[in-house]
Parts: sequence; structure tokens; C-alpha cells
Amino acid sequence: MRRELIDGSLIIIQKKGLPILTEWRMIWLKDRKLSPVAKGFLEFIRAEKERIKKDHFEWYEKTKDSLR
Repeated sequence: MRRELIDGSLIIIQKKGLPILTEWRMIWLKDRKLSPVAKGFLEFIRAEKERIKKDHFEWYEKTKDSLR
């Protein structure tokens, strides 16, 4: 989708009430112990959240800002 937005073959149409923003949460049962893999993944996400946003979603923020 990034390439199409950049080359103009896909455009974002401004519409009141859009985009619909969502928040993602990680949940697990409080009484269950996380596996070592799940603990590692959670630690990774917490430690790398800002880098992941920058590396994978910065293009969207730049595209969105240029449309305003």
C-alpha cells in the first residue's frame, strides 16, 4: 500500500470521522503463567515499540501529514 500511495495510484480521501483509529492491546489470563516465549515476546514489544512504529509505520504518518 505504501508504494501505491507514493506513486499516486491509491489516494486517501478525507472524510469527516475518518480514519477510524484503533488501539491494540495484548491480553492474557491473569491466573495463567506466560510461557517463556510469550514473556520474551512481551518484553520485546515493550522494549522495541517506538522502533517498530518508526521502522514500519513512519511512512504512513508522513503520507497522512502531507494530505493535510
